[in-house]
Amino acid sequence: MNKKKATPVVLTHPVASVEQQIAKLQSWYSTAEGTYVLAELRHLVTAMTEDVFGYYALELGLMVEHCNLLSDSRIGSHIKLSTNPSASMADALTKAEALPIGFNEIDLVIGCHVLDYAHSPHHVLRELERVLVPEGHCILIGFNPWSLRGLGQTWNYLRRVPDRPAMYTKRRIRDWFGVLGFEMLQTYTLGFRPALGSDSIFKHLAWVDHLGQKYQLPFGSVQIIHVRKQVSRLIPIKPSLRPTKARLRTGIAVNHTSTHYVTPLKKRVKM
Repeated sequence: MNKKKATPVVLTHPVASVEQQIAKLQSWYSTAEGTYVLAELRHLVTAMTEDVFGYYALELGLMVEHCNLLSDSRIGSHIKLSTNPSASMADALTKAEALPIGFNEIDLVIGCHVLDYAHSPHHVLRELERVLVPEGHCILIGFNPWSLRGLGQTWNYLRRVPDRPAMYTKRRIRDWFGVLGFEMLQTYTLGFRPALGSDSIFKHLAWVDHLGQKYQLPFGSVQIIHVRKQVSRLIPIKPSLRPTKARLRTGIAVNHTSTHYVTPLKKRVKM
């Protein structure tokens, strides 16, 4: 009797198109809160990278055409790789999990919401580690799950809304970077003012941003993580080709004529 093999059942969830994800991301950055956060991001990235030098800097993400976070970088050559299939102002279109760059080529990587919309964040981090030179810098920008926006996305997760971005805590991303051998330099949080009511109300809440940035409160809308690629400095021990030195040094006399005999322990006679 021939038995038919059971066909495995794969449970899938609806995945929103990239166009819908980009539209929602751009719509948030077009609000008063998003515009303010983007302006603060440019100042903060400039301050973080003012001492970073090298040959190539890479800006990666869905909004490389709008963010322009490398405008004040001291690195000469800037590369923009967009994960948006319809981008027209980027140098190349790519996937964050497979960058078209060789090993150890980039001195600085700035990823704006790369992990939020990546299918495999672990592969993204491995790619960043691969393309970075030793002691290269990486700055990742993403949404904060502990913010009001993050809580709203958690509600969307419970409702199984397909176009929600993934959000990872600083501790989780820090652990992922630690496994890859990165050194954590600094973390920062921006966007403490909630977008409530009109723009005038948003302006009157400027004191909330000053307070949050001063004490780095954990509920900002956007979080920034700055790391540096470490390289193992272990030096292998090479075998010595020199002949081994004699155990006896010059000037030590050895008595070869001694006839003193010590009786073995088993043959000693008790007195």
